[in-house]
Amino acid sequence: MVTTTETNDDDMPTHDAHGTDLRRVRAMMAAGYTDSMIAECLAISWSQMQYARQVVTGDRDGCPAPEEIREACRRIQDGWTEEQAIAARRGLARTSSVVVNPDRDAKKARACDAVRQHWARVRADRIASGKINVVFHPEFRETARRWQVRVNALGRNASRFFHTRDEADAWGREWLRQRHEAAGNAACSGR
Repeated sequence: MVTTTETNDDDMPTHDAHGTDLRRVRAMMAAGYTDSMIAECLAISWSQMQYARQVVTGDRDGCPAPEEIREACRRIQDGWTEEQAIAARRGLARTSSVVVNPDRDAKKARACDAVRQHWARVRADRIASGKINVVFHPEFRETARRWQVRVNALGRNASRFFHTRDEADAWGREWLRQRHEAAGNAACSGR
């Protein structure tokens, strides 16, 4: 998309599709500025400067003509099978593409599953062998909770009292499992 001036006597475009002021580009080119200097002065990228030069000069600078592009597309489409042509008309992804490859995608899915299973085993091992410190407090009354569990995982600490050692141990293992799952979920979500 190219915009032109309001007056009828000047049909030269004023801005290109990126919004670059082509009057300034013309003036700088006439003053002898190089493309890199113009791009730097106008704070635009090199590719935007090349596009502005093409719009100003009308020179496509080695780019294929629209007729050449149509001919290349026709040659490519002549080699298509009927299924590929139908998929192209419907806008479906090509299975022959480098981007869409069902075999590679299935292989990648298997590899991701293997990694997930590996880290699940590692997490289970860490929880099973995790240090759970259970302390008995004889000074407390008989009816009070006398077993204290202290756990530490991934920089977080927790402590609680229970009536039996088994309850304390079970709660500590569950707390470790939750901490490791939360850390794994945070890692998967990019936090």
